[in-house]
Amino acid sequence: FRALKGIQLPEFGKYATGIFYLDKNTHLEAEKDFETLAASLGISVLGWRDVPVDSNAIGIVARKSEPVSRQVFVTADLDKEALKKQIFVLRKRATHEVTKPDRRFYICSLSTLTIVYKGLFNSDQLWHYYTDLLNPEFDTYLALVHTRFSTNTFPSWERAHPLRVLAHNGEINTLRGNVNFMKAREGVMKSETFGADLKKLYPVVEPNLSDSGSADCCLEFLAMAGQRSLPEVIKFNQISIRFLIFFIAGCHDDGS
Repeated sequence: FRALKGIQLPEFGKYATGIFYLDKNTHLEAEKDFETLAASLGISVLGWRDVPVDSNAIGIVARKSEPVSRQVFVTADLDKEALKKQIFVLRKRATHEVTKPDRRFYICSLSTLTIVYKGLFNSDQLWHYYTDLLNPEFDTYLALVHTRFSTNTFPSWERAHPLRVLAHNGEINTLRGNVNFMKAREGVMKSETFGADLKKLYPVVEPNLSDSGSADCCLEFLAMAGQRSLPEVIKFNQISIRFLIFFIAGCHDDGS
């Protein structure tokens, strides 16, 4: 991305990137707090860029709650697998520790492999709002586009799909019970990889999410902290009736 003003990115797999939803009045302060946390984890922030958008491409309601979209690039002196794990720790802890009641702070994704572009608009508007997607130099191996309308929750930029590892239609009516079951399991979880630091990644299910968002948190946590592949995580959780309901009976989509 030329907007990085000459910053040289490492080879593919040696850095991570993600798009953040921030507020125009507090984004510099939030970015500074994120950089401080990243440094404490041995991660260097290479730079930030304004994600180029065309606000005229979306509706009035979407513009009223439109965030400042900022893209970060980070790296660390780690092998690829260790970097993926540490990036997950950074994303999870930043969501818990950088978020404040008076501050908009949402990480659409932070990954060495994927970039999530989403928002409060329909699929046709997506390509015109994010002008990156019209750039002929923008190249990707695979693109997944997901669209539907929110039903039992009010739509928002943050709740739009795709999420970090999940994009799914459906609905579950046992959300509170499933969140409580996961909360209860935090007391008995153990990890050879994270040890006592595992508790710093709690809560597994982040607050104020939809049912799909909650399911996404569980999938991501078990894949990253549990060192399992995504298909294995889904199959593993089918053993439990409660998680069978959680992952298979449906995940309600809350976005564009």
